[in-house]
Amino acid sequence: EKKGLDFDNKPFNLKGNMKDMKIPTIMFNNDVEKISLLNFYKQIKDYILNIVPKITEIRYGEVDDIILVMNDKTCIYWGSPKESKNKRKSAKLKQVLEDLSTKNKNIKSIDLSFLDSNKNKIVVDVFKEEKSI
Repeated sequence: EKKGLDFDNKPFNLKGNMKDMKIPTIMFNNDVEKISLLNFYKQIKDYILNIVPKITEIRYGEVDDIILVMNDKTCIYWGSPKESKNKRKSAKLKQVLEDLSTKNKNIKSIDLSFLDSNKNKIVVDVFKEEKSI
């Protein structure tokens, strides 16, 4: 049976229409990561409500940065989960995704981590299109 975690780190059974809700899987190696990721998600979810159903996974990367995986397998490299930067990063992410939705591109990743060092730079990596002869 599928279980959920509330923001106080308490598990509960998903019942009724809750089973069909699109909520991300939190991937963690220990309780510290689990609580940190839950806090991060709690901080950003209201800023990115329209994006939340598309997020399938939230986890830490190799250097204590957060990675969001979307349902189309796009990886969003959030960078450091600093509460003071989350609102701005959320707005930038929405802006980038909105812009990309008008283009017919297959996105591999979106890197927001440069915003941590106050650089106004977002890197979007696109899958290379194979050309047939």
